[in-house]
Amino acid sequence: MATTAGADDHLQATHLAALAGIARGHVVVDSSAEREIARSRQPRVPMSTLRSLEDKGVLERAPKSADPAYYGGPPRDRVRLTRAGVTALAAVLGLPVKSGAPSAAVRPTPVFKPSVAPRR
Repeated sequence: MATTAGADDHLQATHLAALAGIARGHVVVDSSAEREIARSRQPRVPMSTLRSLEDKGVLERAPKSADPAYYGGPPRDRVRLTRAGVTALAAVLGLPVKSGAPSAAVRPTPVFKPSVAPRR
């Protein structure tokens, strides 16, 4: 199953599985002994897949934004979808894509009415 992320960037099934895992927040990147290691829940996401998706512009890393793997350990890099990544994943899932910036929901100001008359 293939779709496009941009004009003609085809995504493979492994890429789409990685995008779904990233959208769920299940993918982080560790650095260990000068090597980068992708950590994910099932299915496993290889580091080569993350690099390929970064090159396509469908994901980005937020350095040191994820919790450490162990107490006292270094923070890990969280992997997030870019707008192009969200669009690619939504196209595969058959979901409409919102255009423009996300709008803030307007919440009414709560009105507090005492249920019991105040004491005098």
